Amino acid sequence: MSALADLDTVRAGLMRAFPQDYPVGGTAAMPLQQLFAGRVRGGLHVLLAAVGFVLLIACANVANLLLARAMNRTREMAVRAALGAGRGRLIRQMLTESAVLSLAGGALGVALAWLALPAIASLAPVNIPGLSRLEIDRTVLAFAGALSLVTGLLFGLIPAVRTTSARLRAGLATDSRGSVGSGSHKARQLLVVVDLALALVLLTGAGLMLRSLARLMRVDPGFKTERVLTLQFSLVGEAYREDAAVVQFIDRVIEKVQALPGVEAAAAAGRIPMGGNGDRWGFHIDGLMRSNPAQDPSAERYSVTPDYFRVMQIPLERGRLFTTADSATSTPVLMVSEAAARTLFNGQDPIGRRVRVGDPSNGPWRTIVGVVGDVHHADLTIPATPQMYLPQSQMTDSFLVLTIKASTRAAAALVVSIRAALRELDPSVPIYEVATLQDLLARSFAQRRFVMTLLGGFAALALLLASIGLYGVVSYTVAQRTREVGVRMALGAARSDIVRLVLGSGAWTVAGGLAAGLACAVLLTQFLQTLLYDVSAVDPPTLAAAVLVLTAIACVAHWIPLRRALRVDPAIALRED
Repeated sequence: MSALADLDTVRAGLMRAFPQDYPVGGTAAMPLQQLFAGRVRGGLHVLLAAVGFVLLIACANVANLLLARAMNRTREMAVRAALGAGRGRLIRQMLTESAVLSLAGGALGVALAWLALPAIASLAPVNIPGLSRLEIDRTVLAFAGALSLVTGLLFGLIPAVRTTSARLRAGLATDSRGSVGSGSHKARQLLVVVDLALALVLLTGAGLMLRSLARLMRVDPGFKTERVLTLQFSLVGEAYREDAAVVQFIDRVIEKVQALPGVEAAAAAGRIPMGGNGDRWGFHIDGLMRSNPAQDPSAERYSVTPDYFRVMQIPLERGRLFTTADSATSTPVLMVSEAAARTLFNGQDPIGRRVRVGDPSNGPWRTIVGVVGDVHHADLTIPATPQMYLPQSQMTDSFLVLTIKASTRAAAALVVSIRAALRELDPSVPIYEVATLQDLLARSFAQRRFVMTLLGGFAALALLLASIGLYGVVSYTVAQRTREVGVRMALGAARSDIVRLVLGSGAWTVAGGLAAGLACAVLLTQFLQTLLYDVSAVDPPTLAAAVLVLTAIACVAHWIPLRRALRVDPAIALRED
């Protein structure tokens, strides 16, 4: 607020000193952080949530393993208690072991993150500031260490308390034939349910992003990107103070560039689609102007040279394109897009109509001579807005984009020769932002692609961890019930009975995880809506695919324990202690 007040004070002083240049109005201020990160904040929050989900899945797995290990150490804890160890000492011992394990895992995780940083930086879109300069500094190390320690202690506390709270003296009478208590078994099943639910949420999110990106890439931008190179330059200074000098230089540049080997066509424009800038002007139609011209519509303005539509392959719908005859001394002309013709002229044919651009009371009336196809200017997810095109010779820009259509696929190979051509004409002209049109288009959905890639990686990791957790629970349960399986087989149980026994122990766990995951996915994927295109956050095919994938993973996780159960020798099982 103080910055905004200071700006108002400065503007008031300028209005008093230069009343003709500063009309009555106010100022607007925006925090720098919001300017740079405002548009990408949603995607970063989604990735942060995904990281949290993966962390929870990993912690649930560790807690599961610690629970199983703790229950196997019941006799050991009972012996220690009988020899005089207090419950607090036993808990401290188990928490120490858990903390050492978690810190070792955290160290390994930091090492893997350090190795993965270059790959993540290479995927980073340019509109996420600072992502390409990621590094693991002392703050990150301290956070990773603290997080590892806290999670280790937190998830190691449950098995420690459960084991030491049991009737330890009864543990001395427990042999290996005893099964784990129902409470421990239910706790491990609950942790697997959490694993599956979180994995389903991540898998659904990744699927939604994939479907959204696939549909977005099928959107017609209104121009062709193949073999088109763009190069920005500016004509400022005393030599280019007059529009005629700018137009003359543009003509010389185009003539020289078109003569280069490998160039099919060349044109210049004040701005291009996906170029990262905007320029909207008032659009005042003769005969349709409102009583208050400030309420007249506006349109995106493109000032171009005649071959621009050939380079960009923007189709002519009706009328004619610009020609070299449309000069500064000829009749002012204008072209409009289909969206402008459809929405701004009340259904009438715009060809031949007169329009005044910008100031409604001054400036020439321009005659519409053609209608071209719509283009998406900044984002494929936003419908094409009304657009107008003017000849550069009649409305000249000083900051320009040179567009070159290459005769071969290697459009980027022309950069050196084109730079040399401009340097030969005027070495003082600054050249910047050289990119192919395909790269510029890719940048428009780079954030979505980045989120989809990382979310897909997190989903794959979550699937792996969830399958490991499920396999661990089923395998441990089968191992604990080996004697029971042997007795059943000795009494004549068929293989199908053993299959039902093993699958039944995990079927309810899987069903519970999928049900919880579906409920969470329906709620949490709503936060992805701003990143989706033409896909509902509650997309039935995506949800169904995620459930099927997790079901298949669950079946695979049951397969090895099932085979082990079917190979149990009843005689050996009955002789086990």
